[in-house]
Amino acid sequence: MRTVILTGVSGRLGQRVLARLQADPTVEEVIGLDSRPPIAGAPKLRFHLADLSVDDLKAIFEDGDALVHTDWPLGSPRRADAAESDAVDRTRRVLEAAGSAGIGLIVHVSSATVYGAWPDNRVPLTEDGALRPNPAVGFATAHAEVERVLAEWRAEHPSARVVVLRPPITLGPGGTDWVTLALAPGARPVQYLAVDDLAGAIVTVLSADGDRSDDVYNVAPNGWVKDEVAADLVGGRRLPLPDRVASRLTRALYALGLSTAVPSYAPYREHPWVVANDKLKALGWNAEATNEEAVVASGVGSWWGRLSAKRRQAVVLGSSGAVVALATTAVVALVRARRRRRAR
Repeated sequence: MRTVILTGVSGRLGQRVLARLQADPTVEEVIGLDSRPPIAGAPKLRFHLADLSVDDLKAIFEDGDALVHTDWPLGSPRRADAAESDAVDRTRRVLEAAGSAGIGLIVHVSSATVYGAWPDNRVPLTEDGALRPNPAVGFATAHAEVERVLAEWRAEHPSARVVVLRPPITLGPGGTDWVTLALAPGARPVQYLAVDDLAGAIVTVLSADGDRSDDVYNVAPNGWVKDEVAADLVGGRRLPLPDRVASRLTRALYALGLSTAVPSYAPYREHPWVVANDKLKALGWNAEATNEEAVVASGVGSWWGRLSAKRRQAVVLGSSGAVVALATTAVVALVRARRRRRAR
């Protein structure tokens, strides 16, 4: 019997992990931390209302045997830098408290975005691949930085074990955050993981043989969704415009608040970064939901999926026309502004 510390217990993932730990006979107690109370409690839960950025965590962690770190503040797309920096700092504080308390096992939820989205990526990527997060994508670079911090902490605590999980786009009922909306669309090989399956992966590695060394596991369904099918699922079909024009329009629409496609995230919508799951499956884990089922259950692509093929084409062509019109208007405005400046 052991006590598990769970950060982000009130979040969408944290609540699902809590439910699984509640049903696990090897877990005696769950010490949950979050900045807001959980919607659903559990008899095993000892909840602490805590801000990982400022509160004293050492006393809370003293009774823990294992730590599951799911907390990751997202902020907003236009203020993401602060949230990502905060996420790294919070992880440092969590690790400091875990070291002081003598925690023997840390399970950290990272992201498959740390591999980067590049034209030369292998399909699929395996855990021994290099970390090449796209430099302009703060979500990916921050996760890579946290993994580096974890490695440093592990070197300073040789008796502890660290496990890192790298899921792709993770979906679940109850709303979608801006990072998911920025990553999910696009016509390229892509994976969609159900949040319940990620929770299952966390419990799987917690229950794995304690003699296993530190390890990294990709967490993904079997296979992936291919190219145009991916675009149909979540409505991310590319407009029939030259790349340079499409890129400028994407930035313009985002700046006007008419699009969730954060421009800097474009590589993740254009290039593959799908991952192999063989290593985690060897521990006995299997995804219960397919890529397509994860999308349907989340409702992310429901509006697009309900349209007929003819209607989808009309939407795409209509969007293209509207975008071209917007581009024309913007170009005319720029030309006029330059003429006015020259006339002064």
